[in-house]
Amino acid sequence: EWDGLLDERQKFELQLDEVTEQLNELVAQREELEARAAERLQHNAQFQELSGKIVVVEEELARNERRVQEIEQDAAEKLPSYERSRLFQYLHQRQYGTPEYKGRGLTKRWDRWVADLINFPRAKKGYEFLRVTPELMAAEVARRREALEDLLDQAEAMESEAANQVGLTDVLERGDKVGAQRDEIITRLERLGQRTEGVENELIALEGTQNEFYDEAIGRF
Repeated sequence: EWDGLLDERQKFELQLDEVTEQLNELVAQREELEARAAERLQHNAQFQELSGKIVVVEEELARNERRVQEIEQDAAEKLPSYERSRLFQYLHQRQYGTPEYKGRGLTKRWDRWVADLINFPRAKKGYEFLRVTPELMAAEVARRREALEDLLDQAEAMESEAANQVGLTDVLERGDKVGAQRDEIITRLERLGQRTEGVENELIALEGTQNEFYDEAIGRF
C-alpha cells in the first residue's frame, strides 16, 4: 500500500509540474497582453477623459462623505440640548411661528415673550438644520455614489473591450481553468500525504513490539 501511494503521489507531482509550467506561461502571456491593452486605452481619448472624470468625482465624493460624517456627529452632539429644552419644545410643539400656530390673547403674548427669551427663530433654524440636513446630505451622497458606479461601469466596459481585442480575456479564462486544475492536484497531494503518513505510522508500529501480530506470537509461544 505504501509503495502504491508513493507511485500515485509521484504521478500527481509530475502533473503538478506540468500544470505549474502551463500556468507560468499563461501568466507571462497575461502580463504582455495587459501591457498591450493598457497601451490601447492610453491612446483612447474617450477612456482618458472618462478616467479623469472618475478621479475628480471620487475625490469630491470622498469630501462629501467626510462632510456627512461631520454633520451627523454635530447633530448627535447638539440635538439632545434642543430636545431637553422645555421652552423650545413647548413652542415647537405648538408650531409657533407657522400658519398652524393657534395662540390667542394672553397665550400668544406669553408665547411671544418665551420666543424672544430663547431667540426661538434662530433656535428653530438650527434645530431644523441639524434634524433634516444629515439625511438630505446622505441621500445626495448616495445619488453621487450611484453616478460614480455608472462611470466605473463604463470604464470597465471599455477595459473589457480592449482586453477582448488583444486576446487577454481568453488568456484569463484559460488561466482560471489551469489554476483550478492546479488547486485540485494540490488538494489530492495533501490527501495522499495524509494517507502516506498513516501507512508509515502503521509500518513503524509493525516493526516494533507493540502490535497485534507480536501479541499473537507471544500468546502462541
